[in-house]
Amino acid sequence: MRTELGGVEQPEGIELTAGAHITGVRLVFAYGTGKIRGELKFEGGALPEGTALALSLRAVTAVAGRASHSIEVDARGHFFAEDVPPGTYELTLKPQAGLPAFEPVTRTVTVANGTETPVIIVVNLAAKRGP
Repeated sequence: MRTELGGVEQPEGIELTAGAHITGVRLVFAYGTGKIRGELKFEGGALPEGTALALSLRAVTAVAGRASHSIEVDARGHFFAEDVPPGTYELTLKPQAGLPAFEPVTRTVTVANGTETPVIIVVNLAAKRGP
């Protein structure tokens, strides 16, 4: 999840040179056995043909860290994420490439180790988009 040197996060990593002696390095990992299984439901119309969807999972608690990644959505609107560390996350669905099919939808989910969290994301296609 992150690398620290002397208690300070090193987002670009640590550069090592030949013969260097470095102390105070801390590597922080997150491991989990939680799962998220879900589906998308569209109301108020049909999703325009060829609309690509982007579903992202972003940690919002310190337990989960700051991890963020994309989740693939299949043709039936189903998705699955595994090996998710315990914590609270935001799942955000939006159309890719700025297509104005619908407003982004965010759901908050809590994941625990050894469990599968079911999620249904309802998208209202009839809702007006902002300017």
